[in-house]
Amino acid sequence: MLAVVVSDVEVDGEYQFERRMFGSNPEQLRSLAAWLLAQEVEEVVMESTAQYWKPVWEALERYWKPVRQKREGAGRLSGTLHLAQAQSNRGPRGRKKDFRDAERLVKRLVARELTLSFVPDAEQRLWRTVTGRKYQLTRDHVRLLEEAHIKLSSLVSDLLGVSARRMLKALADGETNPTALAALADYRLRATPEQLCDTLGACTDLQPVLLNQAANAAVKAKGSIFEIVYRRSVPRLGHNQAIGAIAHRQCRLIWLILHQGVRYEERGPAVTKQSKQRRTARMIRQLRSLGYQVEPPSPQHPRPALAK
Repeated sequence: MLAVVVSDVEVDGEYQFERRMFGSNPEQLRSLAAWLLAQEVEEVVMESTAQYWKPVWEALERYWKPVRQKREGAGRLSGTLHLAQAQSNRGPRGRKKDFRDAERLVKRLVARELTLSFVPDAEQRLWRTVTGRKYQLTRDHVRLLEEAHIKLSSLVSDLLGVSARRMLKALADGETNPTALAALADYRLRATPEQLCDTLGACTDLQPVLLNQAANAAVKAKGSIFEIVYRRSVPRLGHNQAIGAIAHRQCRLIWLILHQGVRYEERGPAVTKQSKQRRTARMIRQLRSLGYQVEPPSPQHPRPALAK
């Protein structure tokens, strides 16, 4: 059952709520959309409880939102749907009261006290479903091979090599790699690399798993920029946070490749050389500030000259 309340939030003073209960079958969801239209509701907010919000969201997106947006004199917020994280709407001592929770949602939305989640459009949600299905199929393939005493790591030494690609292609029967599908499903959602990182990391549990797998594979490529960044940051951040930093860097690269049409070029050794040069210049400045006379190294004398 769905506990629904409606109130005019522009009226000063105490909120006056109208309460209704609806079922969760398709007919009842259409009735909910019709009732919201009859009440001239402009905005709707709901909690993201497990998977139960999805059919309600889809029904309102289909039967309520277009009508509110296209009506005569529609305002800026006509037909706006909000999905609030349940943690941000917790009641006193965690007690659950359906109608009270719904009223609290309205009040906290007006007060901007809710943590709202990003929900992609219907097409992107479909891509996510396909991605999740392909990911699960790949996991099932690996599990069956393990049960047959065939361990992938004993057959494939380089996860990014030719043999690995051939094996993955055979396992997937020509299907697209889940990580690439996840990126393609989301790259159009955001206009900046930072927004893409937020989208991939926060929307579903599937995305962080895929990104972390890609990051773990990338840091094993000898001499790559990802290995260099990982080795530089893991003593300070630890493995998990260092892998998260690699995944964030990969998100930014994905955005650049897809939005600007550039090709990826591995700059690992060049970056290492530049890093050494910057570190040398920084240390020379520090020594000079302490009173030492230091000359930068020359091609004939690779070591800097030091005098007190």
